[in-house]
Amino acid sequence: MVLLGDGLECGPRGAHFGNVAAGSPDACAAACDAQAGCSYFMYDPNDGECMQIDTSDDTCAGQLRQSRYYDFYGI
Repeated sequence: MVLLGDGLECGPRGAHFGNVAAGSPDACAAACDAQAGCSYFMYDPNDGECMQIDTSDDTCAGQLRQSRYYDFYGI
């Protein structure tokens, strides 16, 4: 797992994994890793919200944008 965007989000969103664990991006990485084809995810460290991101590269095809909630990760 690698942090690609601190305070950055990306879309479109894929599977929503719910709130896995606050302050634990590793829990979100595990949820993403268990989902076939999940290579990227967004995670909210405040409440543990975790979701797959449907993109094919580390820059989100140039579509990364500021976020007050999410961080963008790759596996």
